[in-house]
Amino acid sequence: MLMRRYLSRLLALVLVVCMGLMGCSSAPAGSIGLSGSYRQDTLAVLDNLRAALQLPDDSPERISAQAQARQLLNDFTARYVEMTL
Repeated sequence: MLMRRYLSRLLALVLVVCMGLMGCSSAPAGSIGLSGSYRQDTLAVLDNLRAALQLPDDSPERISAQAQARQLLNDFTARYVEMTL
């Protein structure tokens, strides 16, 4: 019974440490390239969106550029929307 209690506490401690380390990572997995500077990231998102919108409709890169722009915008929103609330 005593051993079970210690193992339970050890498991809880390991989980807390793992979650803490994951929360301290600088960028989410799959992040395209946010720097952490709001000003630079805003300019990067705008440049990326402009580039995706300027591609012709029949361009083969258009779909991948739109997907990349969408991912960057999602990463930007996930990072900075909490700061404004």
